[in-house]
Amino acid sequence: MEKRLQFSADMATRLLEQRLGDYVQLLARLADDLSGIESLNQQMFAQHAHAQLSQRGLMGLQALSLTRALGAGKYVDLEKDSQAFEVAYAWPIVGNEALVGTNARQPAEAFHSLMTVWHSRQMSMSAPFRFLQLPGSPDGVILRVPLRTVSDVRSGGVQPLPLMGTVNASIRLDDLIRGVVPSNLYPQVAMRLLDVSPAALPKKPSVSGGKVFVRRVDTRGLSSQTLFTGKLWKASESHQEFDLIKPLEREIQVSDRVWALQFKPALSSQHKLERILPWLMLAAGVLVGLALAAGVSGWWQSRWSWRKRIKVSAQARQESDARFHAMCEQAAMGVIEMDVETRSVLKVNQHLCRMLGYEVHEIDQRNAMDLVMPEDQARCAQLLKGLDLQQFQHNAAEFCLRAKDGSPVWVELNAFLTGRQDTKRLQLLVNDISERKRLEQMERLGHQQLRNLMQRLPVGVVMEDLSGRLVYWNDEFLRLAGQGSKTGITTSQWWECMFPDAAERERVVQRWEFAKAQASQLLKAQQTVRVADDGMEWEEIFTHSAASMIAAQLLVLTGVDGERRTVAVSAVLQNDGCLMVMQDQSQRIAAEQEVKRLAFYDALTALPNRRLLADRLQHALVMAQRKSHFGGVVLLDIDNFKAFNETYGLEQGDLLLQALSQRILGFLPPGATIARQGGDDFALLIENLGGDSVAAAARLEKEANQWLTRLREPMVTGGVTHSITVSMGLSLFGEQALTSEEVQRRAEMAMYQAKNLGRNLSCFFDPLLQSALQERRSMEHDMRSGLEAGEFELYYQPQVEMGKVIGAEGLLRWKHPERGFVPPAQFISLAEETGVILPLGEWVLQSACQQLAKWARHPRYAQLVLSVNVSPKQFHQSGFVEQVLKALAEHGANAKLLKLELTEGMLLSDMDDTIAKMNRLKSYGISFALDDFGTGYSSLYYLKRLPLDQLKIDRSFVRDVLTDPNDAAIARTIVALAKNLGLHVIAEGVETQAQSRFLEDIRCYAWQGFLMSPPVEVLEFQRLVTYGNVPGALTPALSPASLR
Repeated sequence: MEKRLQFSADMATRLLEQRLGDYVQLLARLADDLSGIESLNQQMFAQHAHAQLSQRGLMGLQALSLTRALGAGKYVDLEKDSQAFEVAYAWPIVGNEALVGTNARQPAEAFHSLMTVWHSRQMSMSAPFRFLQLPGSPDGVILRVPLRTVSDVRSGGVQPLPLMGTVNASIRLDDLIRGVVPSNLYPQVAMRLLDVSPAALPKKPSVSGGKVFVRRVDTRGLSSQTLFTGKLWKASESHQEFDLIKPLEREIQVSDRVWALQFKPALSSQHKLERILPWLMLAAGVLVGLALAAGVSGWWQSRWSWRKRIKVSAQARQESDARFHAMCEQAAMGVIEMDVETRSVLKVNQHLCRMLGYEVHEIDQRNAMDLVMPEDQARCAQLLKGLDLQQFQHNAAEFCLRAKDGSPVWVELNAFLTGRQDTKRLQLLVNDISERKRLEQMERLGHQQLRNLMQRLPVGVVMEDLSGRLVYWNDEFLRLAGQGSKTGITTSQWWECMFPDAAERERVVQRWEFAKAQASQLLKAQQTVRVADDGMEWEEIFTHSAASMIAAQLLVLTGVDGERRTVAVSAVLQNDGCLMVMQDQSQRIAAEQEVKRLAFYDALTALPNRRLLADRLQHALVMAQRKSHFGGVVLLDIDNFKAFNETYGLEQGDLLLQALSQRILGFLPPGATIARQGGDDFALLIENLGGDSVAAAARLEKEANQWLTRLREPMVTGGVTHSITVSMGLSLFGEQALTSEEVQRRAEMAMYQAKNLGRNLSCFFDPLLQSALQERRSMEHDMRSGLEAGEFELYYQPQVEMGKVIGAEGLLRWKHPERGFVPPAQFISLAEETGVILPLGEWVLQSACQQLAKWARHPRYAQLVLSVNVSPKQFHQSGFVEQVLKALAEHGANAKLLKLELTEGMLLSDMDDTIAKMNRLKSYGISFALDDFGTGYSSLYYLKRLPLDQLKIDRSFVRDVLTDPNDAAIARTIVALAKNLGLHVIAEGVETQAQSRFLEDIRCYAWQGFLMSPPVEVLEFQRLVTYGNVPGALTPALSPASLR
């Protein structure tokens, strides 16, 4: 009995494996057929599915279907970042109408297998679930295989792309298992099929030669779910001894799931057979004898009725054939019966004759291939040949037949074999689909016409699908924004081609995606309307409002020709993607710029006109008042221009104005504006001349004089050389609240004054300002002549440390022969502005080195260090280092006793050049001090980098160090900072003993100031070094503030 049970189990297992293998082979072939199709639809899926099903019969098949991925927009209740899936197509449709268009995320068992295929790209079998669309909701499973995209197929899978979807087979378990265990076995076998927990996917594909990959799996301890329970198993479960029988198990792995088959002998049949087996044998012998006797008797009695039965059978067959032919004649489709060997037509119905325009006798005995168009004859013959070879019992395809008048008739042909081996016939069912083909042709023509129209549109059009790929564009899009565009390009790749700069691309894309998200929300709001009915809700989709606009944005894009253009980009958001529309704005912008140019620029010279000058002048007046600085307006008029026009003609006059405007543009300062007022008048606007009115006037006058010189140079116009002069009127603004008209009127009055004074010169509007400028010019002249006459000399202020004079600071003094001592505050800044500081600074260096050489010959003064101030302009000379070294070498001074004092302001420009010069001078022993530390742009960064030796605490902090806690804290900080950086520190402006004691308390022991002595001549300084007492014995000597 055990061997019979094992035999039954092995046979049932093999049969189930064979049935599942048929499913696997069919799905694999169907997926291969569909993977190469770009635009798949229900009809094409049905054709391929029908072709595969016609080649084999499948037990338990409910439906073949295709599941594809969708955008998240269709299912509004979908979680964020979740993928939506939909059952797109199914075959057969009858009985599965509710399946198409359903959400593939339900039920959970089927969705789990879908996600397994999606991520692993391998076949997957679902857990069992109920087919709710069928009566009785029978249990079933779904077998899925991956469906690759066309691009993935073409690439050969080198870089796997996302799947198109999955091809599925819905299987009814009861029908799949039916007949696996024969019911006539002895002993009768009870069977049960279980689904254990999912197994890991095999490393190799689970299909080999169309068969299920079988692997023995130990299912003990695994959770299981019943797939199928046989009737005998259900009947035997009521017996307690049935539970004690250990089942015989067979396991098979179906893709990523494990099924276990359990077999037991049925108790009810087993017990009965054992009890009544002897009696059954006896009864069987008796019955065989009786049957034999009855058979012999019956044979003699029935011979006479055989003829009668044959006659009745023939009559019934004839009646059946008559009913069949009557049915064919009344059918709503054409019917052809043809000979298998000769392909000749045996019978046709009237519907086919009407379809092709023939009479019945015209088609009878005619070769059926003659009715097919020549281009379809080979394909039709191949279909019929497959039936001849019994490759399949039924096949269907679409062909074009030829009517009697030669016109084409499109039909759907269903062919199948009928009759026994010796009387086989081919039956063809012919369905006219000409109208459908005509509609399809119209649809194709409509699509082509639409594409042609899109190509001719004056705007760029590009379609983005839900996966972010650009799937269609027209020629105008390529012209405007087609650089780098190629088949399969994604939107992100297109953005990268348009905006190579990552920061700019991020700003543009963020703005676009924000607008797109807003439009998407609006689209969802338009599509979905909640309708309440008896407490239930559903979504009603309105296709006519399934679009939402994205407002136009101006972007600079690059066309296929490499040219960048300003383009207005808008879009229409739809259910199946985003349609972007691009319109070239270059002509509109060019027109606007031309209008602006005509409104604000002079047509002859292309310079700003009076209107634009007034606007800019008004803005400059506001800024001057706000920032407390001065600006200037220069009105320029060509001398004797009327006479020039009369002599040379208006055309030469226009050429002269154009040449003059170009020459002025050549020397115009940065940020200045030149405008043509009209005729031969030009106006120049210069802003930010500084905060001092006299200095601003001097700078403006200097610029104007340079312009006068440049404009006197000959110029060539139209091949003729001309020399002209101009008169200029200068006007400052910024101190008083003036209007633009008042400023221009003052400049005009000054210009007329210049013409009255003889032309070819410039004048200021303000007489007092003109006087102040004359004073500055006089002082500049006196400085230059005074330097040559020896009117300048160095004064020396002692520097004290620990009660001892350690050196001095050399300070420049000017003794004017008429004015007496001129305060340094009056001539030092003027020397900086006019450049006189350069020869003055060189003279100071020469004098300091000469004095050091003299002190070196006297033991008492030989160790004194002499500090001199260096101006920024002097320090930044290219030959400053050579100038210092030359002064030391000419007088033989010790470089270690020379200290150069720098201000913080000169360190802000060209830090690297400053450090290089300082390092070079330090290599000769020269030291550096940072003067007035804390009053400028104090920075720890340059303190760390600069090779300094000393910090000087500014007198502004020392003056109130005893009364202002803030000044005291700053002084302590500077001393502590200098100590930590390894720098020497000295305070200036010490005038009281209390200040000196405070500095000593904070560990600052070096100082200079009136407490010791004001700056004095060299002989007086030497006397102080020799005989003077360091305070506090002496009363501090105070001096006028104007001397410092």
